[in-house]
Amino acid sequence: MTTSRPALASEDNRGDMHPAFPPGFEKLGQSPDALAALQQLTKVLQQNGVDVTGKTRPSMVQLATLATKKEVREATAKVGVDLTPERLQSLMNGDFSSK
Repeated sequence: MTTSRPALASEDNRGDMHPAFPPGFEKLGQSPDALAALQQLTKVLQQNGVDVTGKTRPSMVQLATLATKKEVREATAKVGVDLTPERLQSLMNGDFSSK
C-alpha cells in the first residue's frame, strides 16, 4: 500500500502544462488574440506611468486619469474591461457586479 501526502493549496501541481500562466489563466495560452491584447494593455499602461511589476499600486487619481485617456480605454476594451464613464461611476458607487 502506498500513500501520498495531500497537496497544499499553495503548491502548483500543474507540471509544465502552461508554466507562464498562473493557475486559472491557462486558456490565455490558447488565444493569440487575447495574449496580444494583454501585451498591448501592459504596454499602454506602462507608457502612462503604471508600475506593471506590481511593486507599487496606482493611486485612485492615477486610475481616474488613466480612464480619461483614449488609448487606455481602447486597450482595456480589447481585454474586456469596461471603462466607460457610466461604468466608472457605478464602480465608484460600489457596484462591482459585471454588467
